[in-house]
Amino acid sequence: MSQPTVPETVHKGDLILAYKPKEAHMLLVVSAPDDTNNTNIIQDASSIMVQRVNWHIPDSPGFWTLYGPEVYYVDKDEEDEKDERFHRWYCLYDDHSKDLEEESLDRFLKSMAVTDADAKDNHTGVALIVNPHGRDVIKHYFHGSCPHCGSTGWFCPGCGGVGTRFPDLFGSCAVDQSCPVCMGYEFALEDKGILRELDRLEYILYDYKDSGNMSGLCKAQMAKTKTEALELAEERFALIHARKVEMGLNSENEKKSLQDWKDCYL
Repeated sequence: MSQPTVPETVHKGDLILAYKPKEAHMLLVVSAPDDTNNTNIIQDASSIMVQRVNWHIPDSPGFWTLYGPEVYYVDKDEEDEKDERFHRWYCLYDDHSKDLEEESLDRFLKSMAVTDADAKDNHTGVALIVNPHGRDVIKHYFHGSCPHCGSTGWFCPGCGGVGTRFPDLFGSCAVDQSCPVCMGYEFALEDKGILRELDRLEYILYDYKDSGNMSGLCKAQMAKTKTEALELAEERFALIHARKVEMGLNSENEKKSLQDWKDCYL
């Protein structure tokens, strides 16, 4: 019977993603052997104490959360100024249980392997990633689909309780606002700023194309506006494409999206 080891040294407070094809769990390291004097130590799974933790979006004490590349746990001792029941109402997940059993990593992995009828030993088929990237979480924990947008990479900022869940991103409907969950919260905030400026330019372009230049701009001014808008749109779609590639999401639609934008405004 093989004895599992973690792929790298872990410390108290680290997260470990434990997964197999049809099951995944996030574990919080409660304690681990003191390795301050030996960075090359190979830790035994039986010497690491872990606790399974649930996810919560938006982030909340006692849970882990996903914001693009970032995956982190919020200490349950941190103060939460929001009403807990109200906060949970807008969470994307319905399991808000905390303080789950603490056990050794070895024991937890054995419990995962028990469900595999074809397991040849107590840990067959179970893999571990220490402090996983958001890409790993989407792929293995959420099975390739963002729990917020379904992996389109965008959402409507005016619907579905966004004002409470993501107040900084709240806005008008009919806008392809980048998703804070699979694309990243900071990325989504920056995208909102780009969208705001792009919307201003688009209004001028649409007015010119649809109403015959009601804005009164001369040809040189309109040409400059078109150039500014196109450069901004190209920058936006390039950033979105790069982030989707980083997150392992389908990025094949970005060229078409840019062409659709050109057809509409240029």
